[in-house]
Amino acid sequence: KETIQDNHARHLLIGSTGDSALSILQDVFSNNTEHAQHELFRQLQVDTSLVLDRVSFQVIRGSQFQFDLEGNDYVYAKLSDIILQMEKGGVLILMDLDHVYTSLYDMLNQNYKTFRGNQYCTVGIGSKSNPLCQVHESFKCIVIMDKDKMQDYVSPFLNRFEKQIITFKGMCSEPVVVEVEKWLNELTENEEGDELERKQLALPCYNDNMIPALLYKTTSHAHVNFDEGKKKLDDVKGRLIDAMTPEFVCRHKQLFQEYFRTDRHSNLEEFWFSVGWDEDRKDTNGPLDDDDDDD
Repeated sequence: KETIQDNHARHLLIGSTGDSALSILQDVFSNNTEHAQHELFRQLQVDTSLVLDRVSFQVIRGSQFQFDLEGNDYVYAKLSDIILQMEKGGVLILMDLDHVYTSLYDMLNQNYKTFRGNQYCTVGIGSKSNPLCQVHESFKCIVIMDKDKMQDYVSPFLNRFEKQIITFKGMCSEPVVVEVEKWLNELTENEEGDELERKQLALPCYNDNMIPALLYKTTSHAHVNFDEGKKKLDDVKGRLIDAMTPEFVCRHKQLFQEYFRTDRHSNLEEFWFSVGWDEDRKDTNGPLDDDDDDD
């Protein structure tokens, strides 16, 4: 909080797992009222003194396509977006932009020059162009990086930042996570393999971040009161059961009723609708309808 609100503080480098930090920051910044953030933090059992004042933010994320990374047009386009946000002010969140960071060393190092009351810094565009770009006094940059990748990244880059770790697991260190992990261990104890392999037989995408992420999402986006621990527990369990493989469910009859409580697992059409692909459903008889006339 202090780093974001203090114009003289260093920019922030956040280590995370997957998209944990990005998702958390977007939720916090999108809750634009102090009351909404206070309620979110209270539900997650996070120190409510960390509630931020209203702040505008922009996310710029890099491409993973090799064709983009090989061309200068991609770098120039991203730098143009970043320069516009520097002039506009607010919080800029950068992620997966390794090919661009080398052009921003003066900005990231806050090596600003002042002229007629305005701040400027150089931005490296190509090998011969280093224009001076304006930096708004309220501008703050947050770089998100995989926390394991941070261990081996170049020191000159890391030393420019204040560094923090943000993960779903860190945001949701409460008894519900322990209870759900215990329940899943008991459910998979007769499967083959080690603990991780047994859980992945039930949930192919399982990792240590999965249950805290589900708890965070159900708490931050739910339209019901989750003050009671049992409601949180039941909701997270229900979401895990929905993600389990049919083969695993067939070996555990106690999961049948929950797994088939709706039609979402009966066919592909209902599944797409259940995960939100239903915007045009009211105008069609189904997602596979062909609007073309018979010919």
